[in-house]
Amino acid sequence: MARPAPITRPGRSKTKKALYTQVSSDLRHQDGVVFMNYGFLGDGADAPRLLPEDEPVRASIQLYHHVAAAVPLKNKDVLEVGCGRGGGASYVARYLHPRTLVAVDFVPGLIDMCSRVHGGITNLRFQVADAEDLPFADRSFHAVLNVESAHCYERPGEFFQTVFRVLRPRGHFLFADFCAAADTELFEAELADAGFLTTSKRNITPQVIAALDDNGPRLRAFLAAKLPWHLWAEYGEFAAMPGSTTYQRYASGEWQYFSYVLQKPAAATRRKNANPTQA
Repeated sequence: MARPAPITRPGRSKTKKALYTQVSSDLRHQDGVVFMNYGFLGDGADAPRLLPEDEPVRASIQLYHHVAAAVPLKNKDVLEVGCGRGGGASYVARYLHPRTLVAVDFVPGLIDMCSRVHGGITNLRFQVADAEDLPFADRSFHAVLNVESAHCYERPGEFFQTVFRVLRPRGHFLFADFCAAADTELFEAELADAGFLTTSKRNITPQVIAALDDNGPRLRAFLAAKLPWHLWAEYGEFAAMPGSTTYQRYASGEWQYFSYVLQKPAAATRRKNANPTQA
């Protein structure tokens, strides 16, 4: 059987990147907003114990916990790609105790905000970087984390390959994102083509929908208090607010949300089409 064509989405990628940049601009004075993910609410069995100051954003933290705590990160060198406003990186650095955590995003304004708000965390640093051309040497990290970000990359296959390159042998790629149900096999074919072995896969759409339902009233209150009315509908779609078209796509099963634990084999060699090593 012929392999499916690689996923490319140039128009969508540019639109998404423009939207994320606009969100960063609209929220530039809202340093207290440190998450932009949908969240995760499960049965409570694996819910982390949080400090009181972290409880208000429990659903967003639990998405990061679900993904990042799948393998031990203590005393490891970790990279997060697509760190957004830095809340997830802050949680991982403070609670899961990696030796170092480098968190990157393509929006300079977000990196400036992250460095300002989370700059006191000694094992965490932020820098601007392109997910599809990561500026790190081969075999630099024990683990790479990517949460709800890859859906806006123009060439996700190239992203998967550059993640494979910067991981050490036996290193883990901890990945969670959504896609159209029809695209799931294409994503997984590109992960396999990059060289990854899948050690765990879970459809977490129900847990994400539960978080969206729980966060709906708070999101409406935030929009009313912090943003002009003409942005409410756009931000409601961006955040998959209950009742939005985006939310209905998850509820109907048209879009699905998955989490993966992937591993680079012990004897892996650099792929011929991977990006060259950069210092």
